[in-house]
Parts: sequence; structure tokens; C-alpha cells
Amino acid sequence: WNVTFDSSLSAEDIVEFIKGKVDLSKLKSSSFTNGVASNLDSGYYYVTSTAGSVVMLQTATGDVTIKDKNDIQFEKTADDKEITDYAVGDTVPFTITFKAYKGWENVTVTDTMSEGLDLDFESIQVKGTTQAFEKTETKVGQTTTGFTLTFAGPFATDATVTITYNAKVNNKAVFNENETNKATLQKDNNTNIGNDTVTIYNYDLTINKFDNADKTVLAGAEFQIYKENPSNDSATPLYFAPVSEDGVTVYTIAKEGDDGATQTLTTPATGTISIRGLDDITYYVKETKAPEGYNLMEGIKTFKPSAQTVGTASNTKLDVPNNKGQNLPSTGGMGTTLMYTVGGMMVVGAAAIYVTKKRTNA
Repeated sequence: WNVTFDSSLSAEDIVEFIKGKVDLSKLKSSSFTNGVASNLDSGYYYVTSTAGSVVMLQTATGDVTIKDKNDIQFEKTADDKEITDYAVGDTVPFTITFKAYKGWENVTVTDTMSEGLDLDFESIQVKGTTQAFEKTETKVGQTTTGFTLTFAGPFATDATVTITYNAKVNNKAVFNENETNKATLQKDNNTNIGNDTVTIYNYDLTINKFDNADKTVLAGAEFQIYKENPSNDSATPLYFAPVSEDGVTVYTIAKEGDDGATQTLTTPATGTISIRGLDDITYYVKETKAPEGYNLMEGIKTFKPSAQTVGTASNTKLDVPNNKGQNLPSTGGMGTTLMYTVGGMMVVGAAAIYVTKKRTNA
């Protein structure tokens, strides 16, 4: 067949033409070893794979290495964490990697953020290719919800392209469940030839305050929460801001200056404080004020959300019972010193009285 090419003709077009003109069952097939067909006669070869579509069409002059264009390499990851747990306010570093083959045109990578993630559009970087691309920001109102990178092509060589960018977890994240982030790859208007989804998890904490004797819930207890042991002088309590969840006030991690941000959380009439958007790290809880008539919680309590299964957390409840009365002085502390001092003064006083009485009797 004598074929005249025009600028819009593709290998797929030629294959469809051949299928309509030639009985492929009568053509002689060549065997392959590790993707290599050896000692071929010169000419055009139609190459197919078990996927049933064209792999490559070219003039053979000797040995040819077959590249299966159905073998789409496309991957998206968040950092290098096996379980992608992040707290509200954390920055999540994302990476998209895909393999572009020589001759590819009109390649588009699209990333869509869910409501709980804020994209840093300026953080997007592309490495691994010198191919020019256009970067487009996707917005809903004033919020950036994703981006599109378009490589017009054609790619001059095979290339492994790496796209990196950051997003921040906001207080709209799905607490104790997941926050999904999906990326797709398109080529020549063929939608979604590759896709990958990363799921971001965060966890919650419930502090329950109650009377240790009768289990009555207690209001008015005040707590502070730290990322490091507060016995360290440099440790500072975290900030939290109130948000409404189904009409109930809960708290999410915040930063100083945010609306309603506070470092002290107080138990309401229900005796329960609900906190959202925590990471899978160890947190330290300190009671700074006990309910009236009750002892202050002794020491520091710790907790760490445990994600044994992705997206399923345990150890997100902290019970803090209180006893009525006042705390006794610690043994060996100032309380003991005070008792020794008072006791000593009493002994001295008794001795003085005894000596005075003896002198009087004399």
C-alpha cells in the first residue's frame, strides 16, 4: 500500500485503515523474547499486545524493541509516610510521577483537592523533562481547589516526569475518617488513562471529666494540650478554635490569632471536650484547674491515636476522674519541709514551757 501522510494522521489511524483492508489472520507473526523481535525483514509492522490495542507501528530495519503504550506508569504519593496521618494546619507534600514516551502530545495532568485541603499553587514544580507546559489554577470562589498541567508536546524523548506541590489540611477535613486527593493523566483527549488517589487521615480526641466515686460528669475543669512534655520549660500549649459540628461545639487545632483561638479548654455541662484534626503522635494533657471542691489531676496524661489499619484509629478517648477534697502535700516536697518546720517549732515550744514550769516550781 502507498500511503500519503498528513499532519493529523496518527499510528492508530493507520492501524484502523490496515484492519479494514487486510486479513490480519493471514499475516505471518514474529516471536518475541523479552520484548525483542530479531532479524526482521525491512517493512512496516503492526504490533499488538494481549491488551488488544496497537503498541507501535514503524519501519523495521533489523532488531526492534517493543514498548507497550498501554503500560501507563502514573503514581501519586503524599510524603513517604506509609499511613498518611496529618493534623489540621499541617502542610502535606504531594508527588505525582508519570512516564511520558517519545512522541506523546497533548498530555494533561489534573489534580483535584477535596474540601479539607488547601492547595499552595505557587509550590508546584516540574522536574525530569524540558518539555514546555502550561499551568492552570482551578478555583471555587476565592479557594484554590486544584490545578491542570498541559504538555502540548510532542515529547522529544522518553521522560519520567515528577510533579511536586504542597497542600495544607484545613478545619473542614473529615475528622477520624479520610480526606481524598485525586490526580488523573490524559493524552490526546483520551480521558483518565492513568489515575491515583491519596487519602489523608486525621484523628480526634474526647476528654471525659467525671467524679471518681459516682461517675457524675463535671463541668469547669480546665486543660491544656502539648506536643511535648510540659515539664520542659520550652513547651507551649497548643491553640484550639471552636467550630460547630451538628450544633455541638468541638475544637480544632488552630494558630495564635485565629478567631476564638485559646490554649485552655474548659469542660462544659456535659463534662466532655471534643477535639478534632489530630496527628498520630503523642500528645500531653495537663489539667490546670479542677472543678470547685475537687482535687487537681496529678501528673500529666499522654495519649497517641493508633492507626493499626489505615483510617481506623483507637486510643482517642481520655477519661479523667476526679476525687473530692484537696491534694495532700507531696512526700519529700515543700509540704514535708513545712510539716517538719512546724513540728520542730512545736517541740521547741513544749520544751520552753517545761523549763519555765520547772523554774517556777523551784
